[in-house]
Amino acid sequence: MKYFSYIVLLAIAANFSCKEKYVRKLEQISGTWKLNKLEYQNSFGEYIIINKSKTLLTFSNEIDSKNPYGSKLGVIKNDNKSLNFKYSFDFSSSKCDLDFQQSDKESMPIDIIGKVQVYNFHFIDKSTIEFYAANEFDYPHKQIIKHIRYTFTKM
Repeated sequence: MKYFSYIVLLAIAANFSCKEKYVRKLEQISGTWKLNKLEYQNSFGEYIIINKSKTLLTFSNEIDSKNPYGSKLGVIKNDNKSLNFKYSFDFSSSKCDLDFQQSDKESMPIDIIGKVQVYNFHFIDKSTIEFYAANEFDYPHKQIIKHIRYTFTKM
């Protein structure tokens, strides 16, 4: 019985520890991020780098009331355009799910993230995060772009 009590206490402590790490990571993500750099390869094989963008990405802590099992709400702004989306992060696989309406995806300028739903991500440092994907469709130019990397800095 004594060993069983230790195992139960250990399991409870491990559960709190995992939740604590997850909450800390979500707190690190929450807030507004500015796009510093977008890199990609266009359909002609040229590498393009965009360093000047007005794109702001905001991850709120507000839970999506229609999907209370993990999705949260966010907004992305570029010039006068503002788009709402749902998001979730899987820290164990370094994947981020950005869920936009299809009609929003089709109207997105090149420097707005979200043309594919799932991105890989990693933190470069505490205030810099990079999202990347193998391919996206550039709707305004009607081309597939490759090796996409969005680098954001927390404001």
